[in-house]
Amino acid sequence: METEGDHAADERDSIVVSLRLTPQLAAEFRMEAARRGVRLNKLFAEVWDQYRKAANVPAR
Repeated sequence: METEGDHAADERDSIVVSLRLTPQLAAEFRMEAARRGVRLNKLFAEVWDQYRKAANVPAR
């Protein structure tokens, strides 16, 4: 579960990125974030990290 301090750090070190998703995919993504108790940006970072590891793509 994220704390308010985690959110404040995310706000300082982040930019807004716009994505177009199907309504179903957006709903699934929101539900998964809620299930984990994290914000959408945190879930995206976790998913992206898993992708990099699976695809053997180095972090930048």
